[in-house]
Amino acid sequence: MTNALALMNFPLLSKIEWISPHPILFVVGERTHSRYFSEDAYKLAADPKELQEFFDESEA
Repeated sequence: MTNALALMNFPLLSKIEWISPHPILFVVGERTHSRYFSEDAYKLAADPKELQEFFDESEA
């Protein structure tokens, strides 16, 4: 049986080449707490890739 600890210890960005160069869409919110992870993954991914940002318009 596998527990969540093994997944938490896996360096997720170390295998990004397994996904890339397939198209990747990263979706982030303006104030998302995990935004840094998507931005780091975007920098490491090969093309084609897109980073789509959504902004909170309720405060505009």
